[in-house]
Amino acid sequence: MKPCGLARGTSAHSLMMTRLAGIFLALLFPFLALAQGGDVQLRAKADALFTEQRFAEAMPLYSQLVSLSPSDRDLNYRFGTSLLFVGEDKEKAIGHLKFASESPSIAPAALFWLGRAYHLNYRFAEALVAYQRYRGVADKKTLVELPAEAFEQQCRNGQKLLSKLKDITVRSKVEVADSEFFRFYDLSDIGGRIVVTPDELKSSLDKKNKLRSLVYLPDKGGTIFFSSYGKDG
Repeated sequence: MKPCGLARGTSAHSLMMTRLAGIFLALLFPFLALAQGGDVQLRAKADALFTEQRFAEAMPLYSQLVSLSPSDRDLNYRFGTSLLFVGEDKEKAIGHLKFASESPSIAPAALFWLGRAYHLNYRFAEALVAYQRYRGVADKKTLVELPAEAFEQQCRNGQKLLSKLKDITVRSKVEVADSEFFRFYDLSDIGGRIVVTPDELKSSLDKKNKLRSLVYLPDKGGTIFFSSYGKDG
């Protein structure tokens, strides 16, 4: 009879554990539903800010959402894009945008922002590839909203500039006020002088923006160089 008693005891114990598990799940379910609802509300708020291009405000919300769903490519696209508008370090955005853009179903804008991420990190060759991929898949409306041609030209210009970088040797140093730094340039090798740009050379936009630029004046006449917003900015 002992074996039967053991069987009955085990069955009763199993039944009790099953009931306890049921009670635990019944108590836990409302909290799970509440948490899921909170995620939905958080996503809705983040997406609304993203649509309004309030990227800096959307970024911390997407940061929370990505930590909960790291494999969600759309969240990575939105988080990576938002990162480009917060702080000085744009490198972090590349990983999220690259991961997002690997999906053929992701919004074409993800490729545009991937291009911008590469661009802002001086990775011009990779930026050009991303921009060109973007222009190959985006529709006309998106291309108008996020034009890439000017950025592509900037990348080509950047490549040329980087190819001509040279090491610079510091011959002397002096600490001066930033408003007076130009007076300490040694121009004996090329002649001429640097002065503050006179009002006669400033456009109305220069004056409106209170631009304080300099102009190089050669000794023997010729081309002068100075910065300006021009007539159209």
